[in-house]
Amino acid sequence: MSEIAEGIRPESVGVQPQPALAAVERVASASNQPLPGNITPLWTVADVARFLQRSERWVYDALATDPNKPGSLPFIRIPGGRGSRGQGSARFVPADIVAWVAAGCPPATVFRTWQEVDKRGRRKSA
Repeated sequence: MSEIAEGIRPESVGVQPQPALAAVERVASASNQPLPGNITPLWTVADVARFLQRSERWVYDALATDPNKPGSLPFIRIPGGRGSRGQGSARFVPADIVAWVAAGCPPATVFRTWQEVDKRGRRKSA
C-alpha cells in the first residue's frame, strides 16, 4: 500500500480540482453563517452528502468503512456529542474532501499519507 501512496499523486494523473471548488462555494454559502476572518466551518455529514451528491446514509457507511479500504472518507472526530457509540461527531475539513475527490477518492489512510508527504516536502523547500 505504501507504494501506491508514494507513487501516485493527483498531479501525476492530471487531476484538476477546479470544478469541485464551485460546489464547495455552493455548500459554504448555503450555511449563511458568517465566521470571523478566513475561518472555514467544518462540514457535517449532510454537507458532505450534498457535495458528493450521495445520501447521508452513504456517508455514514463510508465513515464505518475501514480507513485502509476503498470507500473510506477522511474525517475528524469532535469529542462528545451523539456520535457513533459515544465517540463524538464526525466532521470534515472542506478542503480535504475536495482534495480527496480530486485525488480519485483513495482510501482515507492513503490520502492522509499523501497529505503528510506533501507537508514534509513543503517544509523542506521553505
